[in-house]
Amino acid sequence: MIAGICLVIPPSAFLLDERVFRTLGILKVASVLDQAGVTVEMLDLWGIENYEEVVRDHAQASAATCYGLTATTPKCRRPRRSPW
Repeated sequence: MIAGICLVIPPSAFLLDERVFRTLGILKVASVLDQAGVTVEMLDLWGIENYEEVVRDHAQASAATCYGLTATTPKCRRPRRSPW
């Protein structure tokens, strides 16, 4: 059984556009996991420039045993380096 999970919303240039609504999908997943008794952490990296440092610090302090990522790909022309 999963002791805890950290769901991550990574930085996205697409989401910086004020006309774009952020996805609610990962929040729905968090809600279902929470209702099932799983401890859920959310790590929202939207708009954070030093996201690699934030992820590293969070991973060291977190009790989460699994990580889940969401992604937005519209308008994304080339992949960015992932901190994982």
